Amino acid sequence: MAFESDYYERLGLDAAQESKLVRRQYRLLARLFHPDVSAAEDAQARFVALQEAYSILSDEAKRTEYDRWLETQPLFRQPFRMSVQLFPTSLCRSYERQRVYALVEISTPSKAESDGVPLNIIMVLD
Repeated sequence: MAFESDYYERLGLDAAQESKLVRRQYRLLARLFHPDVSAAEDAQARFVALQEAYSILSDEAKRTEYDRWLETQPLFRQPFRMSVQLFPTSLCRSYERQRVYALVEISTPSKAESDGVPLNIIMVLD
């Protein structure tokens, strides 16, 4: 099967996400971009693109085949993967300073590790 683009990017997901998160993200975006709800001119095209991505990523066999294909594409290969979890997940409106904790998990795919390319990360905290 020939694929044409990064379906994970269309849904705003990382390739390591679980299937139930794929479904949750699709449902959220589908409600935003459904042509009956959205006033955006490109709502129909975006909705169709979301449906196409979901049809591939929600089917385990198609997703596995897509992941294999994605690894062979130099434009789509990522040098590292990053997952961010924020705590708390929401903040109340307040004039006082509030703290947000971020758990950042960074990993390199095994292919990138064997390439011998250094991975440089810069973190800025303000």
